[in-house]
Amino acid sequence: MKFIYKVFSTRQNHALCLVQIHPFLKSFKRTEVILIKKTFSACLTDSYVYDKFGDIAFNILDFAESKVKEDLPRNDYRELELIIIFLGGTPSRGIIFSQPGAYHLGIWMAKAIYYFKIYLFRHQVQLNLKEETALKDICCFVVMCYAQNWFTCINPIEAPLNNIIFLKKIMSYKDINPSI
Repeated sequence: MKFIYKVFSTRQNHALCLVQIHPFLKSFKRTEVILIKKTFSACLTDSYVYDKFGDIAFNILDFAESKVKEDLPRNDYRELELIIIFLGGTPSRGIIFSQPGAYHLGIWMAKAIYYFKIYLFRHQVQLNLKEETALKDICCFVVMCYAQNWFTCINPIEAPLNNIIFLKKIMSYKDINPSI
């Protein structure tokens, strides 16, 4: 978990300068209610992302769509549908954006959920190029390296294998984005 936090803090300090709770996230939480929720941009509309991750992204999209159809242990796993939306898919229950929840330094996935939402609405939120690039980098890292672990973490039998697969993904991700 400390590694994941390091990825977030590295990219945040690099471009967003987020320290714990940044005013940008607070303002996004307040303004999300006025966003036009039908007007969002999926990640694969970005040519850089599509070129780097095209085939991998489609595999993760298929995996995520099948997992979301299963019975999830808690309702907060519905936020995992953001991965499907981020990759250009449509979850089985449709595209629904929930109001942002708690934001806590110890719950790093809360940051990931915020970042997915901000990136999806990046054309409605005033972002500069550095901020948009940092958000894209973080979201792509979460999707490409962590998404499958996120969906399968509820199965303790598979945890050791998932950890090894995760470490392999991290090592290979360095070739795609050395800054992370």
